[in-house]
Amino acid sequence: MPRIAGFHQDDEGHWIADLDCGHSRHVRHNPPFVERPWVLTQAGRDSYLGAEMPCADCPAEAPPDGHDRTRAVILRAMEEAGIAGLCREGQVELAVEALKALHPDISAEELQELVNLIAPGAD
Repeated sequence: MPRIAGFHQDDEGHWIADLDCGHSRHVRHNPPFVERPWVLTQAGRDSYLGAEMPCADCPAEAPPDGHDRTRAVILRAMEEAGIAGLCREGQVELAVEALKALHPDISAEELQELVNLIAPGAD
């Protein structure tokens, strides 16, 4: 699994982790959806240098069962939708679309199980 090699900010001031695989990942503190208070301070970010972080852009990083990759895709879709200003329902819809793209043969039952994990009570 890749490790955090550094940090930089995007044009909107959001922190991005630079991974040693060459990819990057937003690391936002966006409660209650994403709890990362460590990203708010230099000391906090420094404490995460070298920490492992899943990379949604490295298919080779996914374990055989794919759960970590699925989780990373869901989190990325939810974060990006939240930053775009979408409500919780819109975030779930984008996560569902990302899941369908990742697993095109997913059954309706499996998809509903994942939606229930993302947003309990959503249909």
